[in-house]
Amino acid sequence: DGAQYHFERVLASNLPEPVVANVQNFLAQIRARRSWKFGFNFALLPDSNVNQGTSAQTIEIGSGSPLGPMQMTLSSDARETSGLGVMWQLYGEKWWEMADQWRFTTSGNLQRKDYGKHRYNDMTLNARLGPRYLFEGGDTGFGLSLGKRLLGDHPYNNAHGLYVDVNRQLGERWLTYVSLESLQYRFAHGKGEPGSLTTATGKLRYMLSPVSQLEGGLDLTRDTTISDAMRHKI
Repeated sequence: DGAQYHFERVLASNLPEPVVANVQNFLAQIRARRSWKFGFNFALLPDSNVNQGTSAQTIEIGSGSPLGPMQMTLSSDARETSGLGVMWQLYGEKWWEMADQWRFTTSGNLQRKDYGKHRYNDMTLNARLGPRYLFEGGDTGFGLSLGKRLLGDHPYNNAHGLYVDVNRQLGERWLTYVSLESLQYRFAHGKGEPGSLTTATGKLRYMLSPVSQLEGGLDLTRDTTISDAMRHKI
């Protein structure tokens, strides 16, 4: 990772063409020889609305009835609640060589958020597996994506679907990443209706110099899952 970091940045130094070709060859060798990576993140989570509740104190029920609407007072659990939590994340990838320029990859990501009130705890586990193709200036992969989520330390939903992504270096200063993932969700114990989640992600990085860069990204998500809290059926 350290060597790749510095090679990518030195390309922004207006190097002679033979040196550029040599550096890009080193980057290609790094991608070809890498067999695993892992990481760990930790953060504090001050949240003004950990339960994703409403700020309203009361709601109206039965607005269409002959008697008119009734004012109902919401319980404290239904209203927005603030809290301070901690988040920790483990992630890793493993590559196996299949053939020239082809790898089989597996990756996993475990993220957990813990709060003082355990019913707000949130844990997600995601895994991917599939082939990956290495080409000049980048790599691309596709395969199966799996997920599981626990809320309040109890099973909440399961997910399965497909993904495809591409890493590509464009010229000497541009780095791009594009991915598309589509997942089908099923909720545990009748907590919601089956649905799908489709996410498209794009990231772009421009090397201003060996010591500075600009980064930008865009995520588009279409979610058709309906949890218990969002259903209009009684």
